[in-house]
Amino acid sequence: MVYVILPALRRTIDQAATAADVKLDAANMMPYDNGNTMQPFDAARSPSHRRAKTGIAAFFILLLGVGLGIAGTMLSSLSPLTPDSLREVRRGKYTLVNPLLECDQGQEYLAQHLRPFRYDMVQLVDDMVDDGRASKISVYFRDLNNGPWFGIHEQDDFIPASLLKVPILMTVYRLSRDNPELLRSVIPYRDAGPSAFTQHIQSPEQTPGASFTVEELAMMMVKYSDNNAATLLKNAVGDDELEKTFQDLGLVAPGGQDYFITAKTYASFFRILYNASYLGINESEQVLRLLTETDFKKGLPAGVDPGVSVAHKFGERGQKDSPDKQLHDCGIIYHPQRPYLLCIMTRGSDFDALVKIIRDISAFTYRRIEQQFGGG
Repeated sequence: MVYVILPALRRTIDQAATAADVKLDAANMMPYDNGNTMQPFDAARSPSHRRAKTGIAAFFILLLGVGLGIAGTMLSSLSPLTPDSLREVRRGKYTLVNPLLECDQGQEYLAQHLRPFRYDMVQLVDDMVDDGRASKISVYFRDLNNGPWFGIHEQDDFIPASLLKVPILMTVYRLSRDNPELLRSVIPYRDAGPSAFTQHIQSPEQTPGASFTVEELAMMMVKYSDNNAATLLKNAVGDDELEKTFQDLGLVAPGGQDYFITAKTYASFFRILYNASYLGINESEQVLRLLTETDFKKGLPAGVDPGVSVAHKFGERGQKDSPDKQLHDCGIIYHPQRPYLLCIMTRGSDFDALVKIIRDISAFTYRRIEQQFGGG
């Protein structure tokens, strides 16, 4: 385009300069000796011509620059955005966290990049519900490299159950920053007593009367989803500190057994941990490392390649007098090229069917990431 514009621009400048020069230098024409005729006027060589040409050239160059800038902006808005066109600045690579300093996210990229992916995911989820495998499925996906996300029924409410052990864990490590001795504090292990809720995925029994450090209880709470360990830690940090964690993150704290949460809202805990934007880098890394040791491997981890780390937490809820059951699994899949956050919440009447749903959605997502960005 520039090669077409420049010759035409040069001709325009020459014509305009010559026309202006004739007017400017007419008074300077010199007569012949006889005084009857004027000397021939060479406009191209006159000083005023050069001055006029220089000024007009500057004006047209400025005009050309403005025009090219506007055209470039228009063309860039029409061109497809790529992952590299999203500007993101991070502090540096750690094992499980990637501290975020700045992110500039393009909304156009979200539609172009994720629309086909989401469309296929909707078909998969709808088929699962239509086949009777679940009565409700919620999915939240987020690309942790650049931040684009999509959801399917991501605003539907579910009972979080053991998912709430993650904010308890975050509260423990937040307090340990100012009180490093907290993690080494010893607490006697006590049975919390019978529960009105059934537990399909059982945690190993601990010896009553034994004592554990807060750090050991944190491991038991996450790895085995030990409800007794969670109760002991919750009592150790106090309700006010746990509520503060929710308030600091702009979330409503649990107020009773009827507490509900959405997949999109709950996923924010993992995003905050990955970005190390609430806890310190070391504390975020420690929390995520514990979450990679979760004993439940039949959900999100079952859908990814062996050796790929998954920092996640599952939650289940079933009542003895009701066929309605809920099973959720949310976390970070550390794909070697494209780490992502996936939160799946389900409701149905068969725990085993819900487990397979989470596994299948996880596998579908991982394959899609592999196809789009390649393997390690």
